[in-house]
Amino acid sequence: MTGGSALFDAENTDAEALIGMAEGNVLVVEDEEANRKFLRDLLEAHGHRVCEAADGVEALAKAAEEIPDAVLLDVLMPGLDGREVCRRLRRSSRTAHIPVLMITALADREARIAGIAAGATDFIVKPVDAREVVMRVRNAVQAKRLFDRLQESCRRLRETQRLRDDLADFVVRDMKGPLTAITTALQLLGRVPPAGLSAAQAAHVSTATQSAELLLDMIQSLLDLGRFEAKDLAPRKVPCNLDEVIEKALRAMRPQADLRQVAMDWSPGRHDLACDPDLVRRVVMNLLAESLRAAPPKARLLVEVVERPGGIETSVTRTDDGVGSACAVVGSEGKEAAGNGIADVAAPGLGLRFCRLAVEAHGGRLGEEAGRGRAKRQWFVLPRGTGAGASDPKTGRLPAG
Repeated sequence: MTGGSALFDAENTDAEALIGMAEGNVLVVEDEEANRKFLRDLLEAHGHRVCEAADGVEALAKAAEEIPDAVLLDVLMPGLDGREVCRRLRRSSRTAHIPVLMITALADREARIAGIAAGATDFIVKPVDAREVVMRVRNAVQAKRLFDRLQESCRRLRETQRLRDDLADFVVRDMKGPLTAITTALQLLGRVPPAGLSAAQAAHVSTATQSAELLLDMIQSLLDLGRFEAKDLAPRKVPCNLDEVIEKALRAMRPQADLRQVAMDWSPGRHDLACDPDLVRRVVMNLLAESLRAAPPKARLLVEVVERPGGIETSVTRTDDGVGSACAVVGSEGKEAAGNGIADVAAPGLGLRFCRLAVEAHGGRLGEEAGRGRAKRQWFVLPRGTGAGASDPKTGRLPAG
């Protein structure tokens, strides 16, 4: 060991006093053969498989090839010293997670700080105590095994997630075909109703048509979620009248509201902006659906569009008692928040997740407010202009970079 002192303490090498440990693959890096032999014999006596390296270059090569469970690394070596070897191990993705135990005669504080800066996991100071070596190697091997187990669990989880997503995608795509055929048939039936249909039966056909169209929108939202998350879908922003978009969403949700005996109030105006009208329509429909799911009979939904400094705000307010109720902004912990009346919200569920991604893809914001009693207000703000991040109108894809 170049420039070092004796490696081990002869008074503490009694094998019977050493603590047993789990087996591991250990790389011993020492420039002095006698010291390597001592460490190899000690570790092999406790069930480890030992690989040796006489210098830093050989150590890096063997670490990349063997991927040991721990590295016992001498600090003072010719050529690449232990700290430089440790730094290079940490820079490689293959070896960055391997515990490195530095063996050093340098017991001062600055030397230890330098070793920590290089990425050392632990230190063993010469002359080494054989029991200490065994225990520290045991701990390092156990930590590496736990890391490997966690990595394998993460890999399996990602694989399971991928398989689940693929299966869901296949099922959803397969559902879309027959549902499209049903929707088309119902639409044709509604345009040219067969003779003999009563007014009530024609109304049922209309309700079925709108419900089928709503299911198609839900299926499309499922498909679009993955595309949004993969950054493969962006809004096709065109000049449009937001009030007309909202009116279409209200017509689609009217049968659901009637079934639940929920009134929907809406006073259209004229609010122009650049957006993807289909995505925005589905955002409004999802907010309406979210409010309808939680609304008791006789509740009311109020849809409003107002100008804000940051853009145009569309909101859906639900009052369960049928009477308007002012809403105060609340944060994630349920406390009233002062400010400009805007509170961000992490939207749970498929519909609200789609809303968040679609609104953010427009450069907008999504939020909610809770009011007195069970009143609740959900809103989103869209910027007026096309802004940055507009998609290619032919492909619908985000621009590169």
